[in-house]
Amino acid sequence: VLMSLIGAGTIIKAGFGFINLAYSYSPQFDYGSTPAPAICNGVDPCKSVAPYVTSNSYYEQQRGQDLVLGITLLVIGIVVVVAHLYLARAVAGMAGGSPAWVTRGTQLALTVMTAIVGIPSAAFGLYQMLSYFIIGPSQSQGPWGESLGLAIAFVPAWLYFMARLVQDLRRPYMGAQAA
Repeated sequence: VLMSLIGAGTIIKAGFGFINLAYSYSPQFDYGSTPAPAICNGVDPCKSVAPYVTSNSYYEQQRGQDLVLGITLLVIGIVVVVAHLYLARAVAGMAGGSPAWVTRGTQLALTVMTAIVGIPSAAFGLYQMLSYFIIGPSQSQGPWGESLGLAIAFVPAWLYFMARLVQDLRRPYMGAQAA
């Protein structure tokens, strides 16, 4: 589940980058083409390694790599979730069923892990985005696409797992019985 959510968050980050590269990456600080770093040996004047480096192409390539990574994580995560659901149903059908600590423990762990990522990402991402649009981009502020992308993926999952956990805790557990 977590791998799928990280993949979804990375896809959302890349999507923000397709809207405007500065939302998820940092090209606004480069101002187009910049001189390459110089090599100084102390005797000769500093010489540039290459005449110019086009910075936006690097961020466009990074955006493409993020999109591929996000899709890969999402697909592999979905395959793992389906395999775990199949395994859970097979175990539940066996004599004794699934113990309560496994089923409720899994829901509790997923609730906690999605909250640990989702809530801070939402707070930080909203702060960064609002600062970007209200105050404007600055040298001290990084792009907000990644943190907001993770929040968009994790907060709904946290709400879902929390609702399922509360619903499951309200009814008595009818799993494995002692013989």
